[in-house]
Formats: sequence, structure tokens, C-alpha cells
Amino acid sequence: MKGSIGIVSTAMLLLSFISKQIAYSQTVPNEPKVYEVVKAALVLDSVPVLDNEKRSYLVIDKFTKTRYSDFFVDKKAKNKNRLTQADKLYLDGQNEEQNSIRRELLEGVALITQDSINQITTRIDKDNQNKEYKSRSGFVYYSIGKPVFTADGKKAFITINHICHYILCGESWTLLLVKEKRDWKVLDKKSLVKI
Repeated sequence: MKGSIGIVSTAMLLLSFISKQIAYSQTVPNEPKVYEVVKAALVLDSVPVLDNEKRSYLVIDKFTKTRYSDFFVDKKAKNKNRLTQADKLYLDGQNEEQNSIRRELLEGVALITQDSINQITTRIDKDNQNKEYKSRSGFVYYSIGKPVFTADGKKAFITINHICHYILCGESWTLLLVKEKRDWKVLDKKSLVKI
């Protein structure tokens, strides 16, 4: 009798695992949805990397990790912002793989590679060597985390990093976006680091 109970419980665990994997694979966000969230976040949060602004650039080599743990520990969060442990596990699974960013899917965004940044900052460092601090020039750019989605696909998180070279500034924050009808809206914003 004990042996058959063990087999049944093992089979049920296996079945549960398989059904979760199938559900996960069916709800993993497709590439257009990922870039839809990236563009929405850049526009809604007024990140100055759109081509018509040309004030700064977005690094395109690869996504960084999105940081969303603050949304789980915030006891004051409104119920619609609060996330469950199941959400956290689902988000963690998506955040493991850091894909390259596809340039063609970010039309209208001023993009730059890490190699180009290295060349620019090397030149700036040489130019600034003999200057007083006040007259030194700097360079500002952004990187973004890979958007991750809740299991229902209605909420997404994305981390934006504002990076300064040679001048003291910089910031990181995570946006919680929610899909309302056809558009993404910013539901919450949490600052992670500010210099």
C-alpha cells in the first residue's frame, strides 16, 4: 500500500511539473512583446534616447538583468502592485537568459555599442587629463534590463540604468508596467541606485 501511494504522489508531482512547464512555455513573452515594453518604458519614462532628441544613447550589446525584488518586500504597496511568490519564481526563470538586443526592433532609438563607448571614453579621458575638474567633459548613456512578465502577461518589469562617464552622476530604477487595453502604462517606479 505504501509503495503505491509513493508512486502516485511521485506521478502527481511529475504531472504538476510538466503542466507548469507547458504553461510557462506557452506564456513566455514573444520577441515583439518584449520590444513593445522596451519602447513603452523609454517613452513613458522620458529616457532621452529617442532619435529626435539625440541627447544620449542606449547600449545595444545585450540586455542586463532586470531587478524587481523591491516590489516583493514593499509592504506598503497597493494590492494591485503586490506580487506573489509564484510571480517571483516565474520572473526569475525569465531573467536567467540575457539575450542580445536586436537593433532592427528598436527603430527610432539612438543606439550605441559598448566598443564605441569604450573608444569615446578613452578619448574623453585623454582630453581631460590636464583639465581642472570643473572643465572636464563627460559622456552619458543608458542600458536596459530584459523585460520580464508576470505569468498572466499583464504586468512587466524593466530596469533602466543611467550611466555617466567621468562626471559624478548615474542612476538605476525599475518600472512596473501594466497592460491596459492595448497600451502599456507605468504603474510604479522604484529607484535602485542614485549618485
